[in-house]
Amino acid sequence: MKKNPRILEIVKLTLPKKPVFLEVPVPEKSFPYLVGNPLKEGPILKWVEKPTTRKSVMSWGYECEMQDIISCMTEMIKMRGAQENWDVIHISLEQAVNRMKKVGIEDTQQIGQLLVPKDPSLLGSVLVVGNLKFPVIHNPSRGLCSLDLK
Repeated sequence: MKKNPRILEIVKLTLPKKPVFLEVPVPEKSFPYLVGNPLKEGPILKWVEKPTTRKSVMSWGYECEMQDIISCMTEMIKMRGAQENWDVIHISLEQAVNRMKKVGIEDTQQIGQLLVPKDPSLLGSVLVVGNLKFPVIHNPSRGLCSLDLK
């Protein structure tokens, strides 16, 4: 896999102070989300099932590589996808392409063992403030297929 694949949208923000977390407004019907985990032990991402009362999610910042976020995201989506029958794990590229078309994503790209939208904003964003990355992944059940290519 490329060192910094364009799987997620990267948004650079300039803020007067480095925040510990960001509150991001989100559409109410786009859950679950994967966001930066406030607990600094365990995975760097956590699932959020519903918005705050202000129709937002909170994401905590991490000093990490984009690849760390992508690896954690991929594993968490595969695990939850298997539990909830999201149909995100495919043996062939053709099966994955067909599945993405079925959920409304026509333009896709293969990056390593993943099939993702060509438009990275369809899967989610990473907000970057200085050296901190705040993930907000809003389309985990539709925007990624894992390929089992041997």
